[in-house]
Amino acid sequence: MNLKTRLTMRFLLQLGLLVVLQSVVYIGIMVAARRATIDFSSKERVTAASILEHIPKYTTLTGSTVSIAPTVLSKVAHAGDWLQVLDGNGRQIYAYRVPNNIPTHYSPGYLVYEHSKSDLGYTLHTWYAELNGQSITWIVGEKAKSYSGVSLLQLILAFGLSLVGLPLLVALLFGRRLGAPLLHMMSWLQGLATGTFDEPKDTSGTPRSRNASGKIRRSYQVYREVLAALNNLSLTLARNEAEYRKLEQTREEWITGVSHDLKTPLSTVKGYGDLLSAVDYSWTEAETRGFAKIVSEKAEYMENLIEDLNLTFRLKNEDLPLERRPQDIVEFVRRLVIQLINTETHEHQEVTFNSYSDYLIYPFDTHWLGRALENLLSNAVLHNPPETSVKVQVKPVNAFDYIHSGVKISISDNGRGMDEETVEHLFDRYYRGTNTNPEHSKSSGLGTAVAKQLIESHGGQIDVHSVPGEGTNITITLPPQNEILKN
Repeated sequence: MNLKTRLTMRFLLQLGLLVVLQSVVYIGIMVAARRATIDFSSKERVTAASILEHIPKYTTLTGSTVSIAPTVLSKVAHAGDWLQVLDGNGRQIYAYRVPNNIPTHYSPGYLVYEHSKSDLGYTLHTWYAELNGQSITWIVGEKAKSYSGVSLLQLILAFGLSLVGLPLLVALLFGRRLGAPLLHMMSWLQGLATGTFDEPKDTSGTPRSRNASGKIRRSYQVYREVLAALNNLSLTLARNEAEYRKLEQTREEWITGVSHDLKTPLSTVKGYGDLLSAVDYSWTEAETRGFAKIVSEKAEYMENLIEDLNLTFRLKNEDLPLERRPQDIVEFVRRLVIQLINTETHEHQEVTFNSYSDYLIYPFDTHWLGRALENLLSNAVLHNPPETSVKVQVKPVNAFDYIHSGVKISISDNGRGMDEETVEHLFDRYYRGTNTNPEHSKSSGLGTAVAKQLIESHGGQIDVHSVPGEGTNITITLPPQNEILKN
Protein backbone atom coordinates (compact mmCIF):
# COMPACT_ATOMS: atom_id res chain seq x y z
CA MET A 1 0.00 0.00 0.00
CA ASN A 2 1.57 3.27 -1.10
CA LEU A 3 1.63 6.56 0.79
CA LYS A 4 -1.34 8.08 -1.05
CA THR A 5 -3.54 5.07 -0.30
CA ARG A 6 -2.52 4.99 3.36
CA LEU A 7 -3.30 8.68 3.82
CA THR A 8 -6.69 8.21 2.17
CA MET A 9 -7.50 5.24 4.37
CA ARG A 10 -6.40 7.12 7.48
CA PHE A 11 -8.63 10.06 6.55
CA LEU A 12 -11.64 7.81 5.89
CA LEU A 13 -11.04 6.03 9.20
CA GLN A 14 -11.04 9.32 11.09
CA LEU A 15 -14.16 10.44 9.21
CA GLY A 16 -15.90 7.18 10.10
CA LEU A 17 -14.93 7.64 13.76
CA LEU A 18 -16.46 11.11 13.68
CA VAL A 19 -19.70 9.76 12.20
CA VAL A 20 -19.89 7.01 14.84
CA LEU A 21 -19.30 9.44 17.70
CA GLN A 22 -21.86 11.89 16.34
CA SER A 23 -24.38 9.05 16.02
CA VAL A 24 -23.78 7.90 19.59
CA VAL A 25 -24.22 11.41 20.93
CA TYR A 26 -27.35 11.96 18.83
CA ILE A 27 -28.89 8.71 20.08
CA GLY A 28 -28.06 9.67 23.66
CA ILE A 29 -29.68 13.07 23.25
CA MET A 30 -32.78 11.50 21.71
CA VAL A 31 -33.05 9.04 24.62
CA ALA A 32 -32.65 11.89 27.10
CA ALA A 33 -35.30 13.90 25.27
CA ARG A 34 -37.65 10.91 25.35
CA ARG A 35 -37.12 10.45 29.08
CA ALA A 36 -37.68 14.16 29.63
CA THR A 37 -40.99 13.92 27.76
CA ILE A 38 -42.08 10.99 29.93
CA ASP A 39 -41.14 12.91 33.07
CA PHE A 40 -43.40 15.82 32.17
CA SER A 41 -46.35 13.72 31.03
CA SER A 42 -46.28 10.64 33.26
CA LYS A 43 -49.43 8.62 33.90
CA GLU A 44 -49.10 8.91 37.65
CA ARG A 45 -49.10 12.69 37.48
CA VAL A 46 -52.24 12.74 35.28
CA THR A 47 -53.94 10.23 37.58
CA ALA A 48 -53.23 12.38 40.66
CA ALA A 49 -54.64 15.42 38.91
CA SER A 50 -57.77 13.56 37.83
CA ILE A 51 -58.30 12.30 41.38
CA LEU A 52 -58.06 15.79 42.83
CA GLU A 53 -60.30 17.25 40.16
CA HIS A 54 -63.21 14.99 41.07
CA ILE A 55 -62.43 14.29 44.73
CA PRO A 56 -64.89 16.81 46.25
CA LYS A 57 -67.91 14.83 45.09
CA TYR A 58 -66.43 11.66 46.62
CA THR A 59 -65.78 13.38 49.96
CA THR A 60 -68.32 13.58 52.83
CA LEU A 61 -67.93 16.07 55.68
CA THR A 62 -69.99 15.55 58.80
CA GLY A 63 -69.01 18.05 61.46
CA SER A 64 -65.28 17.53 61.70
CA THR A 65 -65.36 13.98 60.38
CA VAL A 66 -64.28 13.32 56.80
CA SER A 67 -64.95 10.21 54.77
CA ILE A 68 -63.82 9.47 51.20
CA ALA A 69 -65.18 6.90 48.79
CA PRO A 70 -63.19 3.63 48.70
CA THR A 71 -62.81 3.82 44.91
CA VAL A 72 -60.77 7.02 45.29
CA LEU A 73 -58.66 5.53 48.04
CA SER A 74 -57.91 2.43 45.95
CA LYS A 75 -56.65 4.64 43.10
CA VAL A 76 -54.40 6.52 45.49
CA ALA A 77 -53.06 3.28 46.90
CA HIS A 78 -52.54 1.81 43.40
CA ALA A 79 -50.50 4.82 42.36
CA GLY A 80 -48.37 4.48 45.50
CA ASP A 81 -49.41 7.96 46.69
CA TRP A 82 -50.98 9.24 49.90
CA LEU A 83 -53.96 11.53 50.65
CA GLN A 84 -54.37 14.29 53.21
CA VAL A 85 -57.36 16.64 53.89
CA LEU A 86 -56.93 20.01 55.65
CA ASP A 87 -59.43 22.43 57.12
CA GLY A 88 -59.48 26.15 56.54
CA ASN A 89 -56.70 26.70 59.10
CA GLY A 90 -54.36 24.24 57.41
CA ARG A 91 -54.86 21.52 60.03
CA GLN A 92 -55.11 17.89 59.07
CA ILE A 93 -58.62 16.47 59.48
CA TYR A 94 -58.13 13.30 57.37
CA ALA A 95 -55.16 11.13 56.44
CA TYR A 96 -54.70 8.11 54.21
CA ARG A 97 -51.28 6.41 53.82
CA VAL A 98 -49.61 9.60 55.05
CA PRO A 99 -45.89 8.99 56.02
CA ASN A 100 -44.71 9.97 59.49
CA ASN A 101 -42.49 12.79 58.27
CA ILE A 102 -45.39 14.66 56.68
CA PRO A 103 -46.60 17.58 58.82
CA THR A 104 -50.21 17.71 60.12
CA HIS A 105 -50.39 21.49 59.92
CA TYR A 106 -49.30 23.81 57.09
CA SER A 107 -48.67 27.53 57.27
CA PRO A 108 -50.30 29.85 54.70
CA GLY A 109 -48.47 29.88 51.38
CA TYR A 110 -46.40 26.76 52.11
CA LEU A 111 -48.41 24.55 49.85
CA VAL A 112 -47.95 26.92 46.93
CA TYR A 113 -44.17 26.64 47.32
CA GLU A 114 -44.26 22.93 48.09
CA HIS A 115 -46.24 22.16 44.95
CA SER A 116 -43.17 22.84 42.85
CA LYS A 117 -40.48 21.71 45.24
CA SER A 118 -40.64 19.48 48.27
CA ASP A 119 -37.97 18.96 50.92
CA LEU A 120 -39.97 15.97 52.24
CA GLY A 121 -39.15 13.64 49.37
CA TYR A 122 -42.62 13.99 47.79
CA THR A 123 -44.25 16.15 45.17
CA LEU A 124 -47.50 17.64 46.56
CA HIS A 125 -50.61 18.08 44.37
CA THR A 126 -53.40 20.23 45.94
CA TRP A 127 -57.04 21.00 45.31
CA TYR A 128 -59.19 23.69 47.05
CA ALA A 129 -63.02 23.66 47.39
CA GLU A 130 -65.96 24.64 49.66
CA LEU A 131 -67.65 21.70 51.37
CA ASN A 132 -70.63 22.30 53.69
CA GLY A 133 -69.60 25.92 54.01
CA GLN A 134 -66.03 25.10 55.00
CA SER A 135 -62.80 25.66 53.07
CA ILE A 136 -61.26 22.26 52.46
CA THR A 137 -57.81 21.42 50.98
CA TRP A 138 -57.01 18.02 49.52
CA ILE A 139 -53.33 16.99 49.14
CA VAL A 140 -52.09 14.03 47.11
CA GLY A 141 -48.44 13.25 47.80
CA GLU A 142 -46.49 11.65 44.99
CA LYS A 143 -43.06 10.08 45.54
CA ALA A 144 -40.41 12.40 44.09
CA LYS A 145 -38.73 10.95 40.99
CA SER A 146 -35.07 9.90 41.27
CA TYR A 147 -34.35 11.59 37.94
CA SER A 148 -34.34 15.23 37.10
CA GLY A 149 -36.08 16.58 34.07
CA VAL A 150 -34.01 17.81 31.10
CA SER A 151 -34.99 21.10 29.56
CA LEU A 152 -35.22 21.73 25.82
CA LEU A 153 -32.49 24.36 26.11
CA GLN A 154 -30.15 21.84 27.69
CA LEU A 155 -30.80 19.38 24.86
CA ILE A 156 -30.13 22.06 22.23
CA LEU A 157 -26.90 23.10 23.95
CA ALA A 158 -25.75 19.48 24.22
CA PHE A 159 -26.48 18.85 20.54
CA GLY A 160 -24.71 22.05 19.49
CA LEU A 161 -21.64 21.24 21.58
CA SER A 162 -21.48 17.76 20.04
CA LEU A 163 -21.64 19.24 16.54
CA VAL A 164 -18.70 21.55 17.28
CA GLY A 165 -16.73 19.69 19.94
CA LEU A 166 -16.57 16.23 18.40
CA PRO A 167 -15.20 17.42 15.01
CA LEU A 168 -12.62 19.51 16.89
CA LEU A 169 -11.61 16.51 19.00
CA VAL A 170 -11.32 14.23 15.99
CA ALA A 171 -9.44 16.93 14.06
CA LEU A 172 -7.05 17.32 16.99
CA LEU A 173 -6.37 13.59 17.13
CA PHE A 174 -6.10 13.34 13.32
CA GLY A 175 -3.80 16.37 13.16
CA ARG A 176 -1.61 15.04 15.95
CA ARG A 177 -1.16 11.64 14.32
CA LEU A 178 -0.54 13.03 10.83
CA GLY A 179 0.79 16.49 11.60
CA ALA A 180 3.44 15.60 14.19
CA PRO A 181 5.40 13.41 11.73
CA LEU A 182 5.15 16.15 9.09
CA LEU A 183 6.57 18.73 11.52
CA HIS A 184 9.33 16.27 12.39
CA MET A 185 10.24 15.78 8.74
CA MET A 186 10.20 19.54 8.14
CA SER A 187 12.59 19.96 11.07
CA TRP A 188 14.76 17.23 9.57
CA LEU A 189 14.85 19.00 6.19
CA GLN A 190 15.73 22.30 7.83
CA GLY A 191 18.61 20.55 9.56
CA LEU A 192 19.82 19.14 6.25
CA ALA A 193 19.72 22.64 4.77
CA THR A 194 22.01 23.91 7.56
CA GLY A 195 24.43 21.00 7.42
CA THR A 196 23.00 18.85 10.23
CA PHE A 197 22.65 15.42 8.67
CA ASP A 198 21.38 13.44 11.67
CA GLU A 199 17.66 12.89 12.27
CA PRO A 200 16.28 15.14 15.07
CA LYS A 201 16.26 13.29 18.40
CA ASP A 202 14.20 13.47 21.56
CA THR A 203 15.57 14.19 25.04
CA SER A 204 16.74 10.59 25.43
CA GLY A 205 18.84 10.80 22.24
CA THR A 206 16.53 8.51 20.23
CA PRO A 207 15.35 9.62 16.75
CA ARG A 208 11.80 10.91 17.15
CA SER A 209 10.43 8.61 14.47
CA ARG A 210 11.63 5.50 16.30
CA ASN A 211 11.02 3.86 19.63
CA ALA A 212 13.63 2.62 22.09
CA SER A 213 14.03 -0.65 20.16
CA GLY A 214 14.77 1.21 16.91
CA LYS A 215 11.47 0.45 15.17
CA ILE A 216 9.38 3.12 13.46
CA ARG A 217 6.68 4.49 15.75
CA ARG A 218 3.08 3.68 14.88
CA SER A 219 2.13 7.28 14.09
CA TYR A 220 5.09 7.48 11.66
CA GLN A 221 4.34 4.23 9.84
CA VAL A 222 2.19 5.98 7.24
CA TYR A 223 5.28 7.98 6.12
CA ARG A 224 7.80 5.12 6.14
CA GLU A 225 8.82 5.64 2.47
CA VAL A 226 9.41 9.35 3.09
CA LEU A 227 11.43 8.57 6.23
CA ALA A 228 13.52 6.03 4.31
CA ALA A 229 14.15 8.59 1.55
CA LEU A 230 15.15 11.23 4.10
CA ASN A 231 17.48 8.78 5.81
CA ASN A 232 19.14 7.90 2.47
CA LEU A 233 19.40 11.60 1.65
CA SER A 234 21.04 12.27 5.02
CA LEU A 235 23.57 9.48 4.50
CA THR A 236 24.32 10.67 0.97
CA LEU A 237 24.79 14.29 2.03
CA ALA A 238 26.98 13.25 4.96
CA ARG A 239 29.09 11.07 2.65
CA ASN A 240 29.34 13.86 0.08
CA GLU A 241 30.34 16.31 2.79
CA ALA A 242 33.09 13.98 3.98
CA GLU A 243 34.28 13.45 0.41
CA TYR A 244 34.19 17.20 -0.22
CA ARG A 245 36.32 17.88 2.86
CA LYS A 246 38.74 15.16 1.81
CA LEU A 247 38.85 16.58 -1.73
CA GLU A 248 39.50 20.06 -0.38
CA GLN A 249 42.35 18.73 1.73
CA THR A 250 43.76 16.83 -1.24
CA ARG A 251 43.39 19.91 -3.45
CA GLU A 252 45.25 22.06 -0.96
CA GLU A 253 48.01 19.48 -0.68
CA TRP A 254 48.09 19.19 -4.47
CA ILE A 255 48.36 22.94 -4.95
CA THR A 256 51.12 23.05 -2.34
CA GLY A 257 52.99 20.26 -4.14
CA VAL A 258 52.55 21.84 -7.56
CA SER A 259 53.64 25.22 -6.26
CA HIS A 260 56.74 23.65 -4.76
CA ASP A 261 57.45 21.65 -7.92
CA LEU A 262 57.21 24.77 -10.08
CA LYS A 263 59.09 26.94 -7.62
CA THR A 264 62.18 24.72 -7.60
CA PRO A 265 62.90 24.74 -11.36
CA LEU A 266 61.82 28.37 -11.61
CA SER A 267 64.42 29.26 -8.99
CA THR A 268 67.02 27.41 -11.02
CA VAL A 269 65.99 29.16 -14.24
CA LYS A 270 65.97 32.53 -12.51
CA GLY A 271 69.39 31.87 -10.96
CA TYR A 272 71.06 30.95 -14.23
CA GLY A 273 69.27 33.81 -15.95
CA ASP A 274 70.71 36.22 -13.42
CA LEU A 275 74.18 34.72 -13.95
CA LEU A 276 73.93 35.08 -17.72
CA SER A 277 72.65 38.64 -17.49
CA ALA A 278 75.26 39.81 -14.95
CA VAL A 279 77.50 42.52 -16.49
CA ASP A 280 80.32 41.85 -14.05
CA TYR A 281 81.06 38.40 -15.44
CA SER A 282 82.07 37.07 -18.81
CA TRP A 283 81.16 33.47 -19.47
CA THR A 284 82.83 31.18 -21.88
CA GLU A 285 80.85 29.55 -24.65
CA ALA A 286 81.03 26.18 -22.91
CA GLU A 287 79.74 27.68 -19.65
CA THR A 288 76.95 29.47 -21.46
CA ARG A 289 75.90 26.26 -23.18
CA GLY A 290 75.95 24.43 -19.85
CA PHE A 291 73.71 27.06 -18.27
CA ALA A 292 71.36 26.96 -21.27
CA LYS A 293 71.12 23.15 -21.04
CA ILE A 294 70.13 23.32 -17.40
CA VAL A 295 67.54 26.03 -18.13
CA SER A 296 66.17 23.94 -21.00
CA GLU A 297 65.88 20.84 -18.78
CA LYS A 298 64.03 22.79 -16.10
CA ALA A 299 61.70 24.32 -18.68
CA GLU A 300 60.99 20.85 -20.07
CA TYR A 301 60.26 19.63 -16.54
CA MET A 302 57.75 22.44 -15.97
CA GLU A 303 56.18 21.79 -19.36
CA ASN A 304 55.72 18.10 -18.52
CA LEU A 305 54.26 19.00 -15.14
CA ILE A 306 51.69 21.37 -16.64
CA GLU A 307 50.84 18.81 -19.33
CA ASP A 308 50.29 16.10 -16.70
CA LEU A 309 48.12 18.40 -14.61
CA ASN A 310 45.99 19.20 -17.62
CA LEU A 311 45.76 15.50 -18.49
CA THR A 312 44.62 14.48 -14.99
CA PHE A 313 41.84 17.08 -15.08
CA ARG A 314 40.68 15.91 -18.50
CA LEU A 315 40.66 12.29 -17.39
CA LYS A 316 38.79 13.13 -14.21
CA ASN A 317 36.12 15.00 -16.19
CA GLU A 318 36.02 12.25 -18.87
CA ASP A 319 37.06 14.81 -21.45
CA LEU A 320 39.70 12.69 -23.14
CA PRO A 321 38.34 10.92 -26.26
CA LEU A 322 40.23 7.72 -27.05
CA GLU A 323 40.94 6.63 -30.63
CA ARG A 324 41.10 2.86 -30.18
CA ARG A 325 42.09 0.78 -33.20
CA PRO A 326 42.57 -3.00 -33.38
CA GLN A 327 46.33 -3.58 -33.64
CA ASP A 328 49.08 -5.86 -32.42
CA ILE A 329 49.64 -4.98 -28.77
CA VAL A 330 52.57 -7.44 -28.47
CA GLU A 331 54.59 -5.54 -31.03
CA PHE A 332 53.51 -2.24 -29.47
CA VAL A 333 54.83 -3.17 -26.01
CA ARG A 334 58.01 -4.67 -27.51
CA ARG A 335 58.83 -1.35 -29.18
CA LEU A 336 58.26 0.53 -25.92
CA VAL A 337 60.72 -1.78 -24.18
CA ILE A 338 63.28 -1.32 -26.95
CA GLN A 339 62.84 2.45 -26.74
CA LEU A 340 63.44 2.26 -22.97
CA ILE A 341 66.57 0.14 -23.41
CA ASN A 342 68.01 2.58 -25.94
CA THR A 343 67.56 5.50 -23.56
CA GLU A 344 70.92 6.72 -22.26
CA THR A 345 69.79 7.00 -18.63
CA HIS A 346 68.56 3.38 -18.56
CA GLU A 347 71.53 1.65 -20.19
CA HIS A 348 72.76 0.03 -16.95
CA GLN A 349 69.52 -1.84 -16.14
CA GLU A 350 68.72 -5.27 -17.54
CA VAL A 351 65.31 -5.04 -19.25
CA THR A 352 63.81 -8.15 -20.86
CA PHE A 353 60.61 -8.73 -22.81
CA ASN A 354 58.55 -11.92 -23.14
CA SER A 355 55.22 -12.72 -24.77
CA TYR A 356 53.05 -15.82 -24.82
CA SER A 357 52.20 -15.07 -28.46
CA ASP A 358 53.94 -13.52 -31.42
CA TYR A 359 50.97 -11.25 -31.99
CA LEU A 360 47.78 -10.26 -30.17
CA ILE A 361 45.22 -8.04 -31.83
CA TYR A 362 43.54 -5.68 -29.39
CA PRO A 363 41.82 -2.28 -29.80
CA PHE A 364 43.61 0.52 -27.92
CA ASP A 365 44.71 4.13 -28.24
CA THR A 366 48.37 4.07 -29.19
CA HIS A 367 49.24 7.48 -27.78
CA TRP A 368 47.55 7.26 -24.39
CA LEU A 369 48.19 3.61 -23.57
CA GLY A 370 51.79 4.20 -24.64
CA ARG A 371 51.94 7.16 -22.26
CA ALA A 372 50.70 4.99 -19.36
CA LEU A 373 53.18 2.15 -20.07
CA GLU A 374 56.08 4.58 -20.50
CA ASN A 375 55.38 6.10 -17.08
CA LEU A 376 55.30 2.69 -15.39
CA LEU A 377 58.41 1.40 -17.22
CA SER A 378 60.34 4.56 -16.40
CA ASN A 379 59.46 4.29 -12.72
CA ALA A 380 60.65 0.67 -12.64
CA VAL A 381 64.07 1.84 -13.89
CA LEU A 382 64.43 5.27 -12.30
CA HIS A 383 63.62 4.27 -8.72
CA ASN A 384 65.83 1.17 -8.58
CA PRO A 385 69.63 0.70 -8.45
CA PRO A 386 71.56 0.13 -11.73
CA GLU A 387 71.88 -3.63 -11.30
CA THR A 388 68.09 -4.09 -11.13
CA SER A 389 66.52 -6.56 -13.55
CA VAL A 390 63.18 -5.50 -15.11
CA LYS A 391 60.96 -8.05 -16.87
CA VAL A 392 58.02 -7.14 -19.13
CA GLN A 393 55.53 -9.81 -20.13
CA VAL A 394 52.39 -9.87 -22.33
CA LYS A 395 49.82 -12.67 -22.44
CA PRO A 396 46.19 -13.14 -23.51
CA VAL A 397 43.37 -13.49 -20.96
CA ASN A 398 40.07 -15.41 -20.89
CA ALA A 399 39.85 -16.48 -24.55
CA PHE A 400 41.17 -19.15 -26.97
CA ASP A 401 40.91 -16.86 -29.99
CA TYR A 402 43.54 -14.15 -29.48
CA ILE A 403 41.57 -11.62 -31.53
CA HIS A 404 38.78 -11.58 -28.92
CA SER A 405 40.87 -12.02 -25.79
CA GLY A 406 41.79 -9.63 -23.07
CA VAL A 407 45.39 -8.67 -22.34
CA LYS A 408 47.55 -8.90 -19.23
CA ILE A 409 50.79 -6.87 -19.14
CA SER A 410 53.11 -7.36 -16.19
CA ILE A 411 56.14 -5.25 -15.24
CA SER A 412 58.24 -6.85 -12.50
CA ASP A 413 61.62 -6.04 -10.99
CA ASN A 414 63.92 -7.29 -8.23
CA GLY A 415 64.73 -3.82 -6.93
CA ARG A 416 64.12 -1.98 -3.69
CA GLY A 417 60.41 -2.78 -3.39
CA MET A 418 57.85 -0.72 -1.44
CA ASP A 419 56.18 -0.96 1.95
CA GLU A 420 52.39 -1.34 2.36
CA GLU A 421 51.76 2.38 2.90
CA THR A 422 53.64 3.32 -0.27
CA VAL A 423 51.75 0.70 -2.29
CA GLU A 424 48.42 1.95 -0.88
CA HIS A 425 49.14 5.53 -1.95
CA LEU A 426 51.20 4.78 -5.05
CA PHE A 427 48.57 6.19 -7.42
CA ASP A 428 47.72 9.24 -5.30
CA ARG A 429 48.77 12.52 -6.80
CA TYR A 430 51.92 13.90 -5.19
CA TYR A 431 52.13 11.21 -2.55
CA ARG A 432 55.91 11.03 -3.02
CA GLY A 433 56.24 14.83 -2.92
CA THR A 434 58.71 16.68 -5.12
CA ASN A 435 61.74 15.18 -6.74
CA THR A 436 64.52 17.70 -7.07
CA ASN A 437 67.18 15.20 -8.14
CA PRO A 438 68.55 16.51 -11.43
CA GLU A 439 68.75 12.94 -12.67
CA HIS A 440 64.96 12.71 -12.48
CA SER A 441 64.18 16.26 -13.53
CA LYS A 442 61.79 15.14 -16.26
CA SER A 443 59.45 13.46 -13.76
CA SER A 444 56.34 15.49 -12.90
CA GLY A 445 55.35 13.49 -9.80
CA LEU A 446 52.03 12.60 -11.45
CA GLY A 447 53.17 9.70 -13.61
CA THR A 448 51.58 6.81 -11.72
CA ALA A 449 48.31 8.70 -11.19
CA VAL A 450 48.13 9.51 -14.91
CA ALA A 451 49.00 5.92 -15.84
CA LYS A 452 46.22 4.50 -13.66
CA GLN A 453 43.62 6.90 -15.10
CA LEU A 454 44.65 6.14 -18.69
CA ILE A 455 44.43 2.38 -18.10
CA GLU A 456 41.01 2.74 -16.46
CA SER A 457 39.84 4.84 -19.41
CA HIS A 458 40.58 1.74 -21.54
CA GLY A 459 38.30 -0.27 -19.23
CA GLY A 460 41.24 -1.95 -17.53
CA GLN A 461 42.66 -2.15 -14.02
CA ILE A 462 46.09 -2.05 -12.44
CA ASP A 463 47.31 -4.09 -9.47
CA VAL A 464 50.54 -3.76 -7.48
CA HIS A 465 52.34 -6.29 -5.33
CA SER A 466 55.60 -5.29 -3.67
CA VAL A 467 57.90 -6.49 -0.88
CA PRO A 468 60.63 -4.23 0.52
CA GLY A 469 64.05 -5.52 -0.54
CA GLU A 470 62.63 -8.09 -2.99
CA GLY A 471 61.04 -6.04 -5.74
CA THR A 472 57.73 -4.96 -7.27
CA ASN A 473 55.25 -6.49 -9.69
CA ILE A 474 52.71 -4.31 -11.52
CA THR A 475 49.97 -6.08 -13.47
CA ILE A 476 47.78 -4.32 -16.04
CA THR A 477 44.63 -6.21 -17.09
CA LEU A 478 42.64 -5.07 -20.10
CA PRO A 479 39.20 -6.74 -20.57
CA PRO A 480 38.34 -9.01 -23.52
CA GLN A 481 37.40 -7.26 -26.73
CA ASN A 482 33.73 -8.24 -26.62
CA GLU A 483 33.38 -6.45 -23.25
CA ILE A 484 34.84 -3.32 -24.79
CA LEU A 485 32.32 -3.44 -27.63
CA LYS A 486 29.48 -3.58 -25.07
CA ASN A 487 30.70 -0.40 -23.44
